Amino acid sequence: MINRLLIRIKVLQVLYAYYLRSNLTTDTALDLLEEELEASYRLYLTLCGLPIALREIADERLLRETEKFVRSEDVLRVLNGILSNPVFDKYAEEGTAFRTRYAEDLFVSADLKEYHESVLDALLADPETKDLDWSDAEAVKTWWRTKYGIYYLQNLAFEERLQDLTPFLNDDILVVFTFVTKLVNAMDGTKGMDEIVKPRYSDDEVWTFGRQLLSTAIEKGAEYRNLIAGHFKNWDKNRVSEIDYIIMQMAIAEAVQFPLTPTTVIINEYLNLSHYYSAPNSYVYINGILHEILTKLKEDGSVLGV
Repeated sequence: MINRLLIRIKVLQVLYAYYLRSNLTTDTALDLLEEELEASYRLYLTLCGLPIALREIADERLLRETEKFVRSEDVLRVLNGILSNPVFDKYAEEGTAFRTRYAEDLFVSADLKEYHESVLDALLADPETKDLDWSDAEAVKTWWRTKYGIYYLQNLAFEERLQDLTPFLNDDILVVFTFVTKLVNAMDGTKGMDEIVKPRYSDDEVWTFGRQLLSTAIEKGAEYRNLIAGHFKNWDKNRVSEIDYIIMQMAIAEAVQFPLTPTTVIINEYLNLSHYYSAPNSYVYINGILHEILTKLKEDGSVLGV
């Protein structure tokens, strides 16, 4: 699940913390990177298991509902439907690697539980949910895709609760949501959760990418920053933000450490980061400086990518 885009975001955040705090060493920065990537994967598993969370809330609500003297048959029908249907049953299947990982890595908070309870309230009042044929797998899958989009994927209130789970998590929430959306769309009744839930890393190369990128950016940081400063022309280098230095520093580190990656690809990746993290016009000089530096390094043989 953790890809290079997510790793670059995390390396940028850790590098910013490294220069902001005086007590970080290369080793502690690498530990922090691993901790933050682990948090991203925990978020992924938590979001993958949203139907499990809803079922737990529905189970609690059903117990309270059955104890009432006057019961609502519509409410009972929806609660029982959430607790037993062919789609949510796949998510909650016992004995799978997903359920084990979910139980171990799930983010738990009172705010999240409160939010799930509010979602259940909305579902119980929703005519579409009341009329759903819970035995029809296609109908339930279509319903869940819609409700997932409304109450989770595109819901600012839910995103705000996710941001409070751990530091630095807010910047990669949308990236993680893209993977969860793919999982929701992949539910076709033939594949189990273990087949569609992504592992932390697709291979060892992805895992080492982040560590090599961060360690190179730190160890060669002073050298790269001097190189960057030497390419400012009509721009006061003292006015350049710390984030812009870090973005260019990372781009150079990646080009040198992974010379088979085309430099145009690397520049585009970091220009995308600058659009999110930098001032509106910073990408202009970042683009120009990176082109000049990487072209020179390529001529010197430090960078092989074309």
